[in-house]
Amino acid sequence: MASISLFLDTRSNRGNRPYPLKWYFFHNSRVALLPTGLRITKSQWDTKRQRLTQRHPNFRAINQILEARMSQINLVIAEWKIRSVLANIDVMQLRDNVAHLLPPLAVYDPGLTPNGIIQSPIQPIFPYAPPTVFFEKKKTNFISWFDRYAATKSARTAEVYEHTRRRLIAYTAETGSRLESLTFEDITPMWLQGFDVFMAQTAPSANSRAIHMRNIRTVFNSAIAEELITCYPFKRFKIKTTKTRKRSLSVDDIRLLATYPCDSYTAYYRDLFMLIFYLIGINLVDLCHLTDVTRDGRIEYKRAKTGRLYSVKVEPEANALIDKLHGKSWLINILDRYKNHRDFGKHFNAALKNIGETKRNGLGGKKTVNPLFPELTTYWARHSWATIAASLDIPKETIAAALGHGGNTVTDIYIDFDVRKIDEANRRVIDWVLYGKK
Repeated sequence: MASISLFLDTRSNRGNRPYPLKWYFFHNSRVALLPTGLRITKSQWDTKRQRLTQRHPNFRAINQILEARMSQINLVIAEWKIRSVLANIDVMQLRDNVAHLLPPLAVYDPGLTPNGIIQSPIQPIFPYAPPTVFFEKKKTNFISWFDRYAATKSARTAEVYEHTRRRLIAYTAETGSRLESLTFEDITPMWLQGFDVFMAQTAPSANSRAIHMRNIRTVFNSAIAEELITCYPFKRFKIKTTKTRKRSLSVDDIRLLATYPCDSYTAYYRDLFMLIFYLIGINLVDLCHLTDVTRDGRIEYKRAKTGRLYSVKVEPEANALIDKLHGKSWLINILDRYKNHRDFGKHFNAALKNIGETKRNGLGGKKTVNPLFPELTTYWARHSWATIAASLDIPKETIAAALGHGGNTVTDIYIDFDVRKIDEANRRVIDWVLYGKK
């Protein structure tokens, strides 16, 4: 059964400013809000009695208006129930149709209008438009909201969404439609299944396709949070993924890598890999843009991907490599040698795969490499640190905090305490890997 009440929306911290009073619709276990047009302070509202208090200068008149409007809305809901309309609409449609019949009050406080006169008295809401027209389902354009959402993200994340957009353009063209006309309601479980089959033609990896599906799901969740839509195809469509291969080195592997007699070219990249490991798997873009070590021996930076602040203690092993790899404009000399972190990353990963026994066929002949770790990339440093930390029975909470997983919702005192635990965990990992000390 649908119901209606009044709700003072105090979810945002507005200080001494008044809060919006809204109609609160409840239908089929879902909620939707509709502004009344009135803003009042907390002290001017009695939640239990659903009335303005005497602290508001026009409390009597406005209470009469609200009561009359409440009666009108309940009358509408009752008639729609009798006509079996309620069974065929969701809470958003209920709200939108009431809004169509019943414009906001537009009540103003004294000081905002001369003499505090109440504007726009209640409008009649009968007769109704024919249900077949009035209850035509409103559709929301998908790609416009997709673009709006992507624009709020970091440059790198926006690029990932742009890739998803290109796949959507290709799929809609394949099906004889246009992306610009795609609505949220068009994206059904069957539509998603077709999109997945289409992507599989050029992207055999389920995990690669899952990235695009998760992007679409995130946009749906965003639109639902903004009360734009109620449809949600992901209730019946499950995003498929496959377990990734191990991307971590064992303790013995890292010991071998750290001491391996590399040539002068690959030694540079091996040292950088070890530095990333000593700095708890710092991301490449963040490593490139480090500027200094603080007086208390830490690197502090804001992660490019998430904007979250990090503080990592520079252990002696890391400090030795920083001295060796020190740059002119940056802490590490990466951007002194490469134009950007992506260009560097390609060379980095290629070089890591070339660490190993080298043979040359004859004088001046072709060089061949038997790599120690043929699939090694920079990401393995981060995964390896976490795997080794777990093997030392370091708590999952500490490992997660070290890697930056989860949010900061605690006080600075507890944040400092967590940092100390992370420092201790990193020292234990390094001691075990390099010196065999548990």
